[in-house]
Amino acid sequence: MNQNAGNDHETSTIEAFLKQADIARQRQAWDDVVKIFQVALKQLPEERALRRGLAAAYVAKADRMGFKPMYQRAMEEYWRLVTSDPSDELSHEGLLTAAVKADQLGEVLEEYRARIARSPDVDFYRAAFKKIQALYLMRVETKTDAAPGGRFVPLILGRVAPIVALLCLVGWVVVRFKIGPHPELASPKLIAVEHLLGRTGSFVLSDP
Repeated sequence: MNQNAGNDHETSTIEAFLKQADIARQRQAWDDVVKIFQVALKQLPEERALRRGLAAAYVAKADRMGFKPMYQRAMEEYWRLVTSDPSDELSHEGLLTAAVKADQLGEVLEEYRARIARSPDVDFYRAAFKKIQALYLMRVETKTDAAPGGRFVPLILGRVAPIVALLCLVGWVVVRFKIGPHPELASPKLIAVEHLLGRTGSFVLSDP
């Protein structure tokens, strides 16, 4: 009974913090959102939903202020989540979004490569690596084509499929950011689009 009461109290506390943060988020008061999650994590440092919320708040604050170090702080929180539980797909997705905004895809790509080498059996690292690699290659090609004297690359790797996959992944990143850290609050249409883009991109990039 005591254990159940303790669990109920913890659940209520988490829900209360999430509600406070959501109210502040609707006001676009990102400093308040950050503070709410920081206070919450002092009480419940292992609660993953709260840490994901803090990371997402850092990203939103960086978007508003144009202050890139905030993206770095978000990435640190997402890495902490990914390290403690590689199967946490939401945190992989959040990390990818923050890395794109921070222009650190190359660094994140290499870190995933190192993690795959250390833990070759972790499929979640491989899946995230494929998505990041695709986005990274697209950005490199785009910069090359835009550079003075650069020439147009006819088709990435000479095939249409990778281009389709890249477009799907870019769209997925944008939709994932719009959904935010609480998918249960997002519209069903956004969730459906996110699933469609993710599955299509992953299917095209899957090994033959």
